Order: sequence, then C-alpha cells, then structure tokens
Amino acid sequence: MYLFSSLCIFLAVFGVVSAVSPINLENCTPGSFFVENYIKYECFENDKVKGYSIIGCQPSNDLTGTTLTQWETFNDKWFKYHCVIDGQNAQYSVKACLDPVGEVLPVTKTRSFPNGETFTCFIERNKVKLNHQTSEHNLNYHAIVPANYVIVRSNGDIEI
Repeated sequence: MYLFSSLCIFLAVFGVVSAVSPINLENCTPGSFFVENYIKYECFENDKVKGYSIIGCQPSNDLTGTTLTQWETFNDKWFKYHCVIDGQNAQYSVKACLDPVGEVLPVTKTRSFPNGETFTCFIERNKVKLNHQTSEHNLNYHAIVPANYVIVRSNGDIEI
C-alpha cells in the first residue's frame, strides 16, 4: 500500500493563510530526489510504504545548484532568501531586499546613493518588491517567492 503525503506550506502576510500541495509518490523511486516549489525531497520506502523526507530548500527550483539547510540564506541580485524547515513543513521565502552593493535593505526602507539612484523595498500583493529610481527610469523588481510571516513592529518597521 502506498502512503500519499501532503506538504503544508504556510504563507502569511498580516495573518496566516495555508496552502496544501499534494505530492504524488507513485513514480517516486527510493533514494531519488525531486524538487517542488523550491523544496528538495528524497523518496524512501519502508515495508512497502512509500514516503518522502525534506532535504532542504533549492534556490534553483530544480536539482541543480546549492541545497540550503535550516536557516541558511541565499542572495540573488536584488533579494535575500531563507530556508525554514520544521519536520514535514518547509518554506523558502524572501527575507529582505538587497541594494546594488549587496547590503540588506529591509522592507519599508529606502536608500539613496550619491549618483541619484534610490532603492525602496516594499510589499505589494504578498510579494516583496524593490523599486529602483533614477533620473531616467523607474523600475520594480520582484522576489520569486511570496513574503512569509510578516511581523509589523510597534514602531512601524516590518520584519519578514
């Protein structure tokens, strides 16, 4: 008999919203790996029962590249992501924006540079975005995954 498991990924912005992503284990070969929604899994079989275990977060969203373990972070050009694993639950989420020199720019904060460029990190529709303004253009970059577990501090600061 095959055991079909579900992975709950909790996504939240100013509250808790949950989403369940069923994983089909029929084609899961024991010892093999797969990636779904930036989470890397390993298939196993014990006494005719198939299952999977969470290995880590996969920034590439495929089997190539680095696998992050609990609390490890990954930076792309404009965003800092982190991996949170709790038993059968895992999430790969954006933690903050990055400015052009790689410094963390927290959500709701703005940083200006001597050349006139301004960068603002903000949340819009559950996505962390970075606004880049110059005298010639106004661009918005957005993170590849939603903002999770947003905390609004009493002073108005937002922590994710």
